[in-house]
Amino acid sequence: MVSIDATEVNPSTATIRFTGIEEFGSAYPKFQIKVQAHESEGGASNMQIVKDLSHPLRLTGLSPATSYKIRLFAVEDEPPAVSPTFTQLQETAISTPADNQGALTELSRLEVRAGRIVSVEAHPNADSLYVETIDVGEEKPRTIVSGLRKFCTLEELQNREVVVLCNLKPRAMRGVVSAGMLLCASDEGKSKVEPLAPPPGTKPGELVMFEGSSSRPCTPGDRAGRAFEKVAAGLVTDDKGVARAKTTGGPFGELEEPVTFSLPGGPCTAGITNGRVS
Repeated sequence: MVSIDATEVNPSTATIRFTGIEEFGSAYPKFQIKVQAHESEGGASNMQIVKDLSHPLRLTGLSPATSYKIRLFAVEDEPPAVSPTFTQLQETAISTPADNQGALTELSRLEVRAGRIVSVEAHPNADSLYVETIDVGEEKPRTIVSGLRKFCTLEELQNREVVVLCNLKPRAMRGVVSAGMLLCASDEGKSKVEPLAPPPGTKPGELVMFEGSSSRPCTPGDRAGRAFEKVAAGLVTDDKGVARAKTTGGPFGELEEPVTFSLPGGPCTAGITNGRVS
C-alpha cells in the first residue's frame, strides 16, 4: 500500500514523499495519479498530477497555521472518460506552522533551495554558457542555464552541490529554457566566479532561510523576479566566504544587518570572500 510522508512542512509549502510505490504500477496499470491538498475546515483545495511517485512532490501556496488533508488518488485515464473514476488510495493530515519567523521582506518572496548538478554540458548555441540538469528535490531535475563556461570545467561542476533560486519565471537563453538561477559568488572584477555551496550533508530541495525574514515564496513568475531585483545589490559573501543578504525594502522595511543564507546544517558558502552573489 502506498503511504504518504510529509518531510518538510513550512508556513506556505510542504514536501511530500511516497513509500510502497512498487505496488502501485501492478495494481493500477491504466490509471494516472493525483494528489489533493484540501483544507480540513472546508476551505480551498488544489489537485496536482503526479507522474512519478519515486520523487518527492512539493506543495506550494499553502496557508500558515492551517490543517490540510493530503489525499492520493488513482484516476482512470485510459480510455479517456467523460466522468473519470477516482479511487482514493491514501490520506494523511498535516498542519502548517504559524508564520512567526520574522518580517515579510523581499527575501521572503524568494524560493532558494539546495541542489545537486546531475549532468552538465556545453550550451549548443553559446560559447559562454553551460546547460545543467539540477536535482532540487522535485519530481524531476530542472534544466538551468548558467554563464560558468569561462570559470569552471565540466568536471568541476558534475555532481557538485549547489544553491538554486527556484521561483524565477522560466526563460529561453539562446534556445534553451532555463527554469531557475544557479547562485554564484564572484570577485570585484568578475575574474573569478564559482557556485555557492550548501553545508555538507544537505539534501537536494532543502529550503534556504534568512534570519529575520519569514518564508513566503512566490509562485514562479515575475513577482519573484522583481523581489530578486530589489535584493540583488545586497547579496554578498563576507570575509569568511559566508553568503549573506540584506533586504532593500519590503512591506515592513529593511533588515538592519545582512543575514546568512542558512540551511539546517549551517550557512551557504563560497571560496570567494568579500564578493558579490548573483
